[in-house]
Amino acid sequence: MDYVPVKFIIKCFEANYPESLGSILIHNSPWVFKPCWKIISAWLDPVVASKVHLTYGAKGLEEFIHPSQLLKEHGGEDDWEYKYEEPIPGENDAMKDTATRDALLKERQDFAQQFEDATRQWIQNPEGTQAASLKQERESIAVSLRENYWKLDKYVRCRSLYDRQGIIIMEKNAAAADTSTGSIEPVENATITAASAEIAA
Repeated sequence: MDYVPVKFIIKCFEANYPESLGSILIHNSPWVFKPCWKIISAWLDPVVASKVHLTYGAKGLEEFIHPSQLLKEHGGEDDWEYKYEEPIPGENDAMKDTATRDALLKERQDFAQQFEDATRQWIQNPEGTQAASLKQERESIAVSLRENYWKLDKYVRCRSLYDRQGIIIMEKNAAAADTSTGSIEPVENATITAASAEIAA
């Protein structure tokens, strides 16, 4: 094992993603990994190292994952089976339209600047009717930013398995935004929104 790049990657994660790890399971690793792990773990912050667990067999996994959520192939009860769906011909054709992409990106940059300016003004005026007005303006811009992304999405992101299986559904009103007031009402189903036809487009 080349330890220099491994150590570099670890340091990058520690510096840029602090406290973002819940736990990680390294399952059924070969015997040769154990001595390697002893060396690697010494480079880690003790708190981070304590979140890495070596597990073996179903019993080891069940210490962290309930059997009902554990795949049968790993000794659990869940009979879910991964099925790959082939890309749909033409599903990324929108990415060829660079003019529309650039226009939406420019619009997004403008919204981002407006949001930053509105946030700054809101912080500087935290009380009174002006604060309420600034907060409403800021929330309205946030709605515009979100709507802009879902217009932009098909021009900057390749479709994936999540799109083909309908896990990401880009419908227009997923977050039930009221753009007239800038308020955002929570929705029961948090799946994000654009019609299924958009997925295949």
